[in-house]
Amino acid sequence: MIDFIVTNINLTQVLVLVTLVYFLFYIDTKITNHIRLLIVLLVCLSTEITALFLIHNDSYEAVGFLYSISILFHHAIWLIILTNSEMGKNFIKFVVPAYILFGLLNLCLFEGIHSFNYYTFVMGALLYVAIFIGLSFKNLKEENLHFFQLNDYILLFAPVMFFLGLSFNFCFRSHELSATIIFKDVKLYTFLNYFVNIIYYGAVVTYIQKSKRIRNE
Repeated sequence: MIDFIVTNINLTQVLVLVTLVYFLFYIDTKITNHIRLLIVLLVCLSTEITALFLIHNDSYEAVGFLYSISILFHHAIWLIILTNSEMGKNFIKFVVPAYILFGLLNLCLFEGIHSFNYYTFVMGALLYVAIFIGLSFKNLKEENLHFFQLNDYILLFAPVMFFLGLSFNFCFRSHELSATIIFKDVKLYTFLNYFVNIIYYGAVVTYIQKSKRIRNE
C-alpha cells in the first residue's frame, strides 16, 4: 500500500498536504473562518487519501461516490465562508441549505451514487462565483476599494479559479473531452486540475501568511 501511494501520488495531493501542514503551524484556530478553512483542508486531504486506498483495492465505483460527497461538503463550507462574510451575510438563510438539498437530491435521484456528480460540482461552483462577483461589483460600485485589500478577500478569492476551471471541464460531462491530449502525454483534465489547484492552494497559503503577519503586528 505504501509503495502504491508513493508511486501514484500527484501534485494536487502534495499541495493539499503542504497547505494543511503550513496551516497547522501558523494559523490561529480561535477564529471561526480559520476553523472552516481547516475543515476544508481536512476534507480535501482525507478524500485524496481515501481515493488512493479505494483505487488500490479496485473499488472504482466507490471513488465517484467519495468525490460526490466530498465536493458537497467542500462547496457547502466555502459557501458558508462566503455568505457569513460581512458582505454576504444576507445570503446565508437560503443559499447553503438550497445547495445541500440540491446535492442530496442529485445524489439520490439523478446522477446517483455510482458515478461522480458533475452537476453538484457545477451548481455549487456557479453559486459561489456568482455571489463573489456580485459582492466584488457591489464594493467597486460603492468605491469601497479597501474591501479588495482585506486579507479576507484573498480567502474569498482562493477557490474561484478552482471552481471556474473545473466547471468548464465538468459541465460537458464528457470523458472524451477530459482525456483530450493537449501536449505530449498531458490530458486536458490533468492540466486544468493542476493549474487551478496551484492558484487555489497558493491563495490559501498567501492568506495564511498574511494572517500570521497581522497577528504578530
